[in-house]
Amino acid sequence: MEDSRLSIIKVPKRLRAINRAFTLIRLIPMLALLYYRVSSLIFSHKSISVFPWILISISELIVGFLWLLDQSFAWQPISRAVFPENISKELPPIDVYICTADPEKEPVLNVMNTVVSSMSLDYPPEKLNVYLSDDAGSPITLCAIKAAALFAKSWIPFCRKHKLMTRSPELYFDILKADQPKQGNEFLTEEKEIKEKYNVLKEQVEIAGRNRIPPTKDRPSHIEIIHADDMNVRSDDLTNMPRLVYVAREKRHDQPHHYKVGALNALLRVSGVMSNSPYILVLDCDMYCNDPSSARQAMCFHLDTMITKSLAFVQFPQRFYKLSKNDNFDSQMRTAFKYVLRILHALTLILPSDVIVHNGSSALPFERHNRLPQGLRPWFIWFVIYFTGGICHHLFDVFNSGESFNVWWNEMRMALIKCVTCNLFGCLDAIMNIIGIKKRELKLTKKAVDKDELEKYEKGNFELQGDKIFIVPLVIIVLLNIVSFIGGIVRVVTQGSFDEMFAQVFLSFFISILNYPIIKEMVTRKKNATA
Repeated sequence: MEDSRLSIIKVPKRLRAINRAFTLIRLIPMLALLYYRVSSLIFSHKSISVFPWILISISELIVGFLWLLDQSFAWQPISRAVFPENISKELPPIDVYICTADPEKEPVLNVMNTVVSSMSLDYPPEKLNVYLSDDAGSPITLCAIKAAALFAKSWIPFCRKHKLMTRSPELYFDILKADQPKQGNEFLTEEKEIKEKYNVLKEQVEIAGRNRIPPTKDRPSHIEIIHADDMNVRSDDLTNMPRLVYVAREKRHDQPHHYKVGALNALLRVSGVMSNSPYILVLDCDMYCNDPSSARQAMCFHLDTMITKSLAFVQFPQRFYKLSKNDNFDSQMRTAFKYVLRILHALTLILPSDVIVHNGSSALPFERHNRLPQGLRPWFIWFVIYFTGGICHHLFDVFNSGESFNVWWNEMRMALIKCVTCNLFGCLDAIMNIIGIKKRELKLTKKAVDKDELEKYEKGNFELQGDKIFIVPLVIIVLLNIVSFIGGIVRVVTQGSFDEMFAQVFLSFFISILNYPIIKEMVTRKKNATA
């Protein structure tokens, strides 16, 4: 029976048992600390400041709630496998949507690589339709897609003939050439010709980019078929290509266009008239289809009668290239793509990369001279168990996924950074939008690579970029922990208060060491500013 299935689910029993053990190890101290918080307010003979108690209790409840949500990923981990070769039905048509909005922030050559790689998918070309939405209505993008279609007439047959896995020409020639199998002289000759044609495409895009025309807020729609089905020669010819359509929707300055959602809606209307495929593949403009069988793999889920009724969508995880050896920014997002996705009923293209194991223990109550009160000491062991349990579970998860200690360390750092930067300001932004203080707006991520920033990244240096207001909370926390650590050491030496100061000194030291790259970058920027 399994041999004819299109997809199967496997449950790693050993991993499930270990994850559940870690869950119980942390659940028990969490309940104990909850009891301690309530009892300290109700039954304590000493007066307790209500406001600090409320703040600490709320923070612990939030951390506990997030942790409980995370346990759904660990409680029942699964792995999936698909078998495209078992598809016996006729493959259904697919419409591919690619959206771009700014030729400066989203380099046109990268967009064209996404277009060409999606056209090169291992899927019947007569059942594949690629639509590019250009929300800037840029003549540069229109010129580039015509040049890309011309290049695709050589690139697609080359990929099919030699069964290449990497279908993005930029990645193939620039990054992953070493990963390709060795071929004979005929292949090398063809490859040289293809590379020359790709260099011509790059030059055409570069020349078009020199004549930049600012986008206008008022323009009519522009829909153009770059390549149609009737341009193909024979149904079995390697040169046959999917339909390729350029779409620049109408825009008026006094009418809301709803950013990317509006662009996708326009593509739905256009494709509904031209192809009206039952399945849609949505790609960001810098997402390359580097596994040519990805569309067939998705169909293994959609055509599987065992899960079709409960299936809404299938998504694919990101894979980043040119990561530095140190990967200070945790760009591979291992947690989201190797841990969270093990149990989801969807493979995910983009997820919030929130680290699963929270590295902070519950906050300790503030007392005079910052000492650990006698009444708390019997309960302190529960804080230690909760904290060390999270650290050990995170370490196990990292090592179990085949990664190193350095990956764990970087994930811990990025978890802290995200908590006080993007998570903090994201919540504030959402609140301001809800109460009407701020209007919703789309801010494009800059995808163009700065050479100086790339050089620092490749050296493993931490780069503090962006608006200063986003950096302020992070810098304040780092500086406070450095001051707290130094002050704690001074008190231990001068007053011999090691027992009272151990927890505070340890946590300040841990956070300071964890954020050493940030401290190093702060010092470097200070030196450069005074030089």
